Amino acid sequence: MRTLFVTYPEDSNVKGMVSLAWALGAAGHDVAVAGHPESAEFVRKAGLTAVPLGRDHVMWHYMRRRPHLAAADRSSASPFYTKGDGPDSELTWEHLGEHFGTLVDWEYRMINDPLLKELVDFCQEWSPDLVIWESTTVAGAIAAEACGAAHGRMTWAMDFKGRYRERYVALKEERPQDDRPDRFQEWVTRQAARFGVEFREELTTGEFTIDQLPETFRLPSSRAVLPMRFVPYNGAAELPRWILEPSERPRVCLTLGATFADRVGAPLANAQELLSALEGLDAEVIATFGKEQRAGLIDRVPENVRLVDFVPFHAVFPHCDAVVHHGGIGVFSTAMVNGVPQVILPEVYDTPARARRLEDGGAGLVVSGGEGLGARIREALERVLSEPAFAKGAAELRAEAETMSLPGELVPLLQEHVHAHRSKGAMAV
Repeated sequence: MRTLFVTYPEDSNVKGMVSLAWALGAAGHDVAVAGHPESAEFVRKAGLTAVPLGRDHVMWHYMRRRPHLAAADRSSASPFYTKGDGPDSELTWEHLGEHFGTLVDWEYRMINDPLLKELVDFCQEWSPDLVIWESTTVAGAIAAEACGAAHGRMTWAMDFKGRYRERYVALKEERPQDDRPDRFQEWVTRQAARFGVEFREELTTGEFTIDQLPETFRLPSSRAVLPMRFVPYNGAAELPRWILEPSERPRVCLTLGATFADRVGAPLANAQELLSALEGLDAEVIATFGKEQRAGLIDRVPENVRLVDFVPFHAVFPHCDAVVHHGGIGVFSTAMVNGVPQVILPEVYDTPARARRLEDGGAGLVVSGGEGLGARIREALERVLSEPAFAKGAAELRAEAETMSLPGELVPLLQEHVHAHRSKGAMAV
């Protein structure tokens, strides 16, 4: 079975696909990963075959020059994200229409338009049996249908986009025939028609969805969902020997992430404030700060803090008693599958919703931004380290994740889908 993964160049998006791509390769299938030229570096580092196509998108450059868009991606400022896991009554026709209009203008078009033509050409030449596309890169769905391949969507967070789309389609059916504007469908229809593909709803959300979050974080959907256990991949790394040394104090990892801050020039928190607040805490703090975050450090580093550029989280978290972080899906999921309690400072995309559900399950605490952030993070961390209920909640969440299929166990299901797709096509002929 020849499988093509399609993504846009974000480190976390590529890393989220690696475990399944490896599983397919280990099962003897032919695997490649297509995307904008910038994505090739991420793919090659994972030991996978990269297919750079089209030209790099300019979405992040666009957002840097328009700070109001970067601010809108911070969930506290954006109703698009604050309502993502709310009741249906809050997902109104007007709200969703505005949401899809905005996403078409500055996300879907910017990411997909530079990639689509060459992606379709490549698919028609390489003839994949299956295309698995990252949830924003709908060019993968169009290219799959243009070459007759089966296709599915792979999410990297809570599936707000899938839920929003399903809700919008339901609301559209309730409206008069002459009053059903749908910016997303209109854009997809135009792009698909260029290659002789007719619109169908599967072009927006796939024939199935691969979801790497356990049931606790999943949203209601009538679509086919294939749950897959998250398997951490942090890129090329070396195991620091010091992490294996016994610690007399609890060990905490502190990371603020880098992707969003680097892309739009909007740091999520003040690194110096956080380090200063943790001074004197009865814990060994491993602080992973990038160059820009280090540049903001103006005081000395506290005695109980080990400042490092990078540590492989999958190797370090099993030796930690808590993780303090920004809610990024890679850090969040790696801590989850290792059963480590979390203190989360959520701001962008779905992080507030995931953090809230984590806290509700007793596996950690949420700390909102604002004045006195450092002191409030310290207070939350002291609770997480001293109250056994948090370790118990984190262990229960890990146990829930372990009930999900491993990537290798998903491979036969994907083969069955491809076989059914071929049979359906043969019957149509």
